[in-house]
Amino acid sequence: MVKRVKFSLRDGMTPEQLLSAVKGKISGETQQAALSFEESLTKENVSVTVKTDKVRETAVVRILTSTTDSLSLPTYIEETYLVGINDEGFYYVHELTGIPPNIKTIEELLSWVNRADQGFAERIQGDILLQFIKKPEIKEDYGRKFLSNLQIPSGISSDFYKLHEDENVMLGNHKILTDGEVFRNYENFFIVVGETLTLQHPQHGIKTITIPKGTAALLAPQRGRTGIAD
Repeated sequence: MVKRVKFSLRDGMTPEQLLSAVKGKISGETQQAALSFEESLTKENVSVTVKTDKVRETAVVRILTSTTDSLSLPTYIEETYLVGINDEGFYYVHELTGIPPNIKTIEELLSWVNRADQGFAERIQGDILLQFIKKPEIKEDYGRKFLSNLQIPSGISSDFYKLHEDENVMLGNHKILTDGEVFRNYENFFIVVGETLTLQHPQHGIKTITIPKGTAALLAPQRGRTGIAD
């Protein structure tokens, strides 16, 4: 059994201290982001701000790199990373984009990332969020199944259509399996109607849950990830 990494990040760390804390302890699934993270920390004229949440073993790292624009005027490049401990006990490093300007604290940022405003309160595997909703009706029109009588949080499109039987149902790198049926909207939210839900991931392994009677599983990716729909 792999020994779990101890979360050792703290507020006010220097770039050198951050590198020392995570070096060789980062999950393979976030190596690309980790390389960008480490490269930015080793640049000249760089400053960092670290805010930690010890309970959630999570840190928000903002990196400012001084540079000049096309007119040779001073400016800076800002990057924001979410760093924490993943399901396997290693550090993950995720670069965040599209952060609303009104977010000021780490609590507000984590709530935004985890879609608390949309009713999500549980992370089922990796960056996949889960909540149970009232089981909707399944209807069919012109040979394609869709969901009706949906009771979902406001701000989420209600146009959920069934995916083809032979289609690999993927949310990021997570494969969705069920004994029932899977529906998706254009925003990359998924609803699973069945008795069981299984997620498979190359690093996270297999996670199976039972869907409570009378409900369906609503899945969504965390916010702020590059290339993932918000």
